Amino acid sequence: YTINLFYLEMLITAFGRAGIHLSEERHLHIADIGPGAWAYTPALHAFFQTWKSTSKRSLRLDGYEIDAYRVFNDLHSRYDHATRNIQGLNGTEIIPREFEECPQTYDIVVLFYPFILIDDHLDWGLPKGLFQPTRLLNAAWNSLKSGGALFVANQGPTEFEEQQRLFALLGIQGGESFQFESDLHPYEIPRFAHIRRKS
Repeated sequence: YTINLFYLEMLITAFGRAGIHLSEERHLHIADIGPGAWAYTPALHAFFQTWKSTSKRSLRLDGYEIDAYRVFNDLHSRYDHATRNIQGLNGTEIIPREFEECPQTYDIVVLFYPFILIDDHLDWGLPKGLFQPTRLLNAAWNSLKSGGALFVANQGPTEFEEQQRLFALLGIQGGESFQFESDLHPYEIPRFAHIRRKS
C-alpha cells in the first residue's frame, strides 16, 4: 500500500513539475518497461486515468518484462505475481518479453529503475549480452507519439548521473530531473526522477 502511494506521489510530482497536462486525451496507450511483479500497477493505473482530467480516461497499459518467469521463494513466478497484481485493472496486460521499438505507438513510456549500470544488471542474474541501456532508452523514446512523455526513475546518485549522460548521448533534452523524497515509503538509497516530453 505504501509503495503504491510512493509511486503515485512520484508521478504527480514529476508530471506537475514538467507541466504536462493530458486533459484532452480520453484514451491513453502506455508502456511500462521492466515492471517486475508490477506491485505498483494500481498507482500507475489510477494516476493516468485521472491526471488533470474531470472524467476517467480509458487506458491500454502494456508491461514488458524480459525476466517474467523467474521463480520466487513462494514457487510463483514474477509473471504469476504480476497477473495477480493487475486483476481488475481494465486494459492492463503483462507481456513476457523484451521491449522492442514501436515507432509512434505510445502516449507515455515509463521505466522505473532500469538497469543502466552493468554491475546491477549482472547481480540480478541477467545475461551480459542483454545489457543495452542506450538501445533500450532510444527504443523507448522512438516509441512515443509526438507530444508523448517519457518518465524514468533511478536509485542513487551514480545511476542519476549515468541516466543524464544517456539522455545527452541520445539528444533527449529539456524536461525535469530531480531527487524525489517522500515520507510515504522509506528507502535507504535516494530516488531520482526524470521526465521528458517529445515535441
